[in-house]
Amino acid sequence: MILGDADIHGVIFDMDGTLLDSMPEWRRTAERFLAGYGIIPNKDDYDRFMKAPVKEVGEYLIERYGLSGTAQQLADEINSVIAEAYEYHIQPKAHVTELLRYLKSQGVRMAAATASDTYLAELAFARTGILPYLEGIVSCAEIGAGKNQPDVYYAAMEILRTTEKTTAVAEDALYAVRTAKNAGFFVIGVKDDSMIDDESEIRRAASLYIEDAAEIYLKGN
Repeated sequence: MILGDADIHGVIFDMDGTLLDSMPEWRRTAERFLAGYGIIPNKDDYDRFMKAPVKEVGEYLIERYGLSGTAQQLADEINSVIAEAYEYHIQPKAHVTELLRYLKSQGVRMAAATASDTYLAELAFARTGILPYLEGIVSCAEIGAGKNQPDVYYAAMEILRTTEKTTAVAEDALYAVRTAKNAGFFVIGVKDDSMIDDESEIRRAASLYIEDAAEIYLKGN
């Protein structure tokens, strides 16, 4: 598949805000979780919940608010709040399923690289029919590094058996777009309302910017 000047054989998809319309649920989770501790979240709190691996969120909450317990214990609490949404409610973003079907028809291999825990991805992907299109799912928790480092993309690329030059990474968050681009991937910036403040920077940093998944498969037909 040709994207821009790149011959793409594999695509690594971010989950939250890229494949799934889940970012509003993470915002609600921040509110619900922190309310239980008597905390009204500010912008930094929301940013952590919506961008960082959940264990890093736990570390942040311990440092910022002195919450008791370990980072992993807090991460488990947060996941318990949001798990029901992944299992029963969160839906794919517009035209994502059609895009995955198109890419598979073109022989493009696909994987997911997520800052959320793998079991949450499996719950949502199985229910929504996304799972059969993926060669695998890699989480930042498994790798031990967030998306400010490219490790999770390299791990997904190994599953796909592709190279940086033949692999596209689809992301909605600016910091992740920059990480993937600096690592040598073709980067598809994906519009999500939760990242609207960074949209102009994402457009500049990405190799390609799309507002709707249909833009890719319509160009190919």
